[in-house]
Amino acid sequence: FEVGGTGAAGCWLATGGRENNLKLWDVATQSVAFAAKSPKQNELGIWDKPWVSALLFLDPAACPSVVLCGTANHQLRLYDARAKRRPVFEVEWGENRITSLCLSGDLVSVGSGHAVSGDGGEGDSGEGYSGSVWCGNAIGQIFSLDLKMRQMSASLKGTLGSVRSLARHPDPAKPFLLACGLDRFLRVYDLKKRQQVCAVYLKQYLNTVDVMQDLQLEEEEEEGEEE
Repeated sequence: FEVGGTGAAGCWLATGGRENNLKLWDVATQSVAFAAKSPKQNELGIWDKPWVSALLFLDPAACPSVVLCGTANHQLRLYDARAKRRPVFEVEWGENRITSLCLSGDLVSVGSGHAVSGDGGEGDSGEGYSGSVWCGNAIGQIFSLDLKMRQMSASLKGTLGSVRSLARHPDPAKPFLLACGLDRFLRVYDLKKRQQVCAVYLKQYLNTVDVMQDLQLEEEEEEGEEE
């Protein structure tokens, strides 16, 4: 599950899982505000059962109705509750389960009601997003999804095991992406250079990483007092 939406938008909760497609819950009313539909059958009449393995609100504060889903069937699906119940677009990536999603920190424009299309006019919802999302999968690949071009672009190397969590540094002036997973390493990447800055071995399987801003350790405070 993923939590998004604050202030006037209220608090929203996104859930999904195996044979349980994306649902958006309004916490205030404790009811389902949106229930997604899977894509239509392909030309062979095959329909994939839903298996949501990763969730991300593109703009949780202003527009919690736009959610990117990663599936165990190596698909990335963008849903917009204002437009329709089926995905706005779908991209296949690799052949392995998608395990984590993280905004890259560049601008993602989500209009109100209708998204603004690339030519500056109003278009259908789902066509006015610009920016990228970092995606990790079960074999340690980390790639960037270009929301405007709707294709995978840049990649980061170095991870050996399943990527369980990705986190962007909250300070825009620090273009760092942190990754952790089953290889037991916490890795830090410089997004401008597309290179790994450092890696720390933490002995245990890692499931989640987060960045705390404006955190000052007690040891640092004591050293400052001694000086």
